[in-house]
Amino acid sequence: MREIDSRQGRFGEIRIMERQRDGARLYCVGDGVQTMSAPDGTSLFGYVHAIKLLIGNARTVLMLGGGGGSLATMLARRGVDVTVVDIDDVAEDIARRYFGLDHRVRWVTEDAGTFIRSCPDRFDALVIDACDERGAVEAFATEESLVESLGLVRGGGSLVLNLANNGGPEIPAWQLASAMAGRGLNATLYRPALGNEGNELLHVAVGGPRTPIKIGNLSDRPKETWLYLSTLEAFIPGEAGPYDFM
Repeated sequence: MREIDSRQGRFGEIRIMERQRDGARLYCVGDGVQTMSAPDGTSLFGYVHAIKLLIGNARTVLMLGGGGGSLATMLARRGVDVTVVDIDDVAEDIARRYFGLDHRVRWVTEDAGTFIRSCPDRFDALVIDACDERGAVEAFATEESLVESLGLVRGGGSLVLNLANNGGPEIPAWQLASAMAGRGLNATLYRPALGNEGNELLHVAVGGPRTPIKIGNLSDRPKETWLYLSTLEAFIPGEAGPYDFM
């Protein structure tokens, strides 16, 4: 690995690392890695590919938290209208300079809470991937914040929350999923049984049925993602599990 840039960001020192054998790049904040992508901008994190599958055929996507923007780029390349909101004022430059953020991605540097309360638009899918050096930002992973965020999702759409944990306080993912189910929403918690990615995904269907994730042919995806995707398990509040939806 070689370091190609270092910046002071809102949540600590940001280091951009490059893997010399293949040119893959990492966006590191403190001891955590927020983005790892191939030279063409494709994410090398399994959870990012899982989110892409979970939002299905969404044509408009709002992302809270940008990092290197690999998911935004992957979506934009298939014709999705993507808006990214990130509070860190150095994040967009890093995403465009070092991670090949697609030029069609609209990037807004603003507090996500402020954006949510003032945005007049509605989206087919909302992805919350707001992380600091300890993992998921707790303010975005509460029942109240999710209910507020759901106001930006069209009926038949979905919300996906990345519950990353990099050694900080663990967010009670199961309680959060149960709270969403208690409000009459179709909530599913996805957890990898194996692998070194500590990313749990909460999927909430808005005004529509639960749509099981379909992983498909893993050979079409980067090898770094295979372990995460192949061991992903689905848990539904109030029901026995896990379910094999693959």
